[in-house]
Amino acid sequence: MKKRMYPAKVKVRDVHYDITLTECVDPTDSGDTITRGYCETKEKLIVLDSTLSEQELFETFLHELLHAAAHEHAIKLKHKTIYALEGPLAQIIRDNFIFVPKR
Repeated sequence: MKKRMYPAKVKVRDVHYDITLTECVDPTDSGDTITRGYCETKEKLIVLDSTLSEQELFETFLHELLHAAAHEHAIKLKHKTIYALEGPLAQIIRDNFIFVPKR
């Protein structure tokens, strides 16, 4: 199955975050930490692991968007709250919305 296409940038409030898909995501560049994705709010960057399944990639994308939104809107969210929201939010979007990519 072909993976969902992701935008090169996403607007969060009035700030644009670059979206990057890459294998074996390591936010520290140390080679010691591998994660599904991360959000760098200072650099306005979201990085996702391209080797994930379509479902995992979509949920990770939403997870990192929640980090960006919390930062840009000055909302204090615990990491466990973001984890708790990613799955239900993905289900709501999957079951109720059709996304048409821009050309």
